[in-house]
Amino acid sequence: MPGNIWVGGRSNEGVFRYDGKSVTNLKINEQQPPNNWYWPVLQDKNANIWFSNWNGAYRYDGKTFTSFSEWT
Repeated sequence: MPGNIWVGGRSNEGVFRYDGKSVTNLKINEQQPPNNWYWPVLQDKNANIWFSNWNGAYRYDGKTFTSFSEWT
């Protein structure tokens, strides 16, 4: 995933990855209201990409998204 540009979209759009050649649309959670936006936040030491919105945080490991929406 290094070298990619990440752009957040509305909840019903997901996020977008540009790899230097093409744009790929990745859906995170289609159950959220469409007026909620995703914001790309950072890449961690394990190359996971993290996103956030008003409902919580989301980790993308290159294959799947994991939701973290409860406070601990």
